Amino acid sequence: MDEPERNQSERTGNSDLRDDVTDEQDDLIAPLIERRSKRGRPTSLCLRLVLNALFYLTRTGCQWRLLPKDFPAWPGVRYSFDKWTEDGTWLEINRRLVERRRLAVGRTSTPSMGLRACLKISL
Repeated sequence: MDEPERNQSERTGNSDLRDDVTDEQDDLIAPLIERRSKRGRPTSLCLRLVLNALFYLTRTGCQWRLLPKDFPAWPGVRYSFDKWTEDGTWLEINRRLVERRRLAVGRTSTPSMGLRACLKISL
């Protein structure tokens, strides 16, 4: 199995990490992060591992350079994060995951208008 296809549990032997992207989440997110252009050199990064690294960074607050060796090198993770932030992919990933979670706990897929108005005022 080549490196880009390996998931976090295969690299570390730890299959119950809380930060791992589940198969269901991966199916939801994969179309957003797949390479769209055929130009340039293909990526050697496993984008699922990049997402796992970003979720780890979010949860722990660790510095980019202190990212554990189980994840891809921090410059590649940072590059992907910056690219996804700039083109709106990161916001869309968040929107889809939040929507999926809201539906799973029995709420509507989006917050009510009252909550939206409250959030808009506080920003």
